[in-house]
Amino acid sequence: ARLAVILYQGGDRQRALAELEAVRGIARAELLPESNDVFLRIGMLQAEFNRPAEARRALQEYLAATEQLGGETILAERAEAAALLAKLPR
Repeated sequence: ARLAVILYQGGDRQRALAELEAVRGIARAELLPESNDVFLRIGMLQAEFNRPAEARRALQEYLAATEQLGGETILAERAEAAALLAKLPR
């Protein structure tokens, strides 16, 4: 996922999304809370690419995966995901 951040910051959003999609399955299998960020980032990028259905799926997966987690960062990211989800066209 770090490579995706570097790619995104370098302006290569398409490759960043591909990198995140490539590690999506690994993120699902890991039990680390920070692994869930993959779903959030995928949702954000899909929204940027105007792919609301894909963005919705990723954001819902993020919210489901972090439902039982706490902490200031996670709560802020959950609020960001929920706000983006609410803005997506149906």
